[in-house]
Amino acid sequence: MLRVLVLLSVVCVARGSICCVPRQWEGNEGSALGLLREGAPYPNFIQSSVNVAYDADNQKVAATQYIDVDGTQIMAKLIMDYKNGVQYSINGTKCTRTTLPTTFVENCIPDGAKETQTIIGAGGKTMNLRTYTMMVGNLSVTAQVTENGCIPVSESIVGSSPGQFIHMGTSFTGITPGISDRTIFNPPVSCMMGPIYPAEIQMMKRVSFLHPLR
Repeated sequence: MLRVLVLLSVVCVARGSICCVPRQWEGNEGSALGLLREGAPYPNFIQSSVNVAYDADNQKVAATQYIDVDGTQIMAKLIMDYKNGVQYSINGTKCTRTTLPTTFVENCIPDGAKETQTIIGAGGKTMNLRTYTMMVGNLSVTAQVTENGCIPVSESIVGSSPGQFIHMGTSFTGITPGISDRTIFNPPVSCMMGPIYPAEIQMMKRVSFLHPLR
């Protein structure tokens, strides 16, 4: 099931971009994914809450994930070090190192996305947002960012991929600029021993424009 979360973030990097998220930020990401496989009697449902640190300058992403897969809870941490081509997956006292299957790509709204403007709030307390929509294969992607700063607000992905129908919604909260504690990117000492395994999934292009995990 966790492979589904990874595959969703991999389809369509545009050569140009309308705007990119801040190069360094921290915040929270909440997602809900409904997945109906062809021939399955019922859908799978995955919820996740992720504490994210995103650093494009140093090509690193760290994420502490709290995931519910059809009622089963999982907590894990990922550290993705693109400069060195290594991903650290930490689950309790267990740590696995794998190769990163792609170079670092910033989270950006690609050229060609259709733009609309939205204003939220009331009275004198309003905020201008930009909503971008685009078809990526058979998937409809809608990403919403602030007009100033291109700060991620929400994203939805709806449609079909081979053998399954997908509906995923993600919201971003508590976004702050910079990295408050750089040790978030330091793997435990126990992670530095043992082999580096090849990645199980061959990453190709991206679907998600805002999701920082590959």
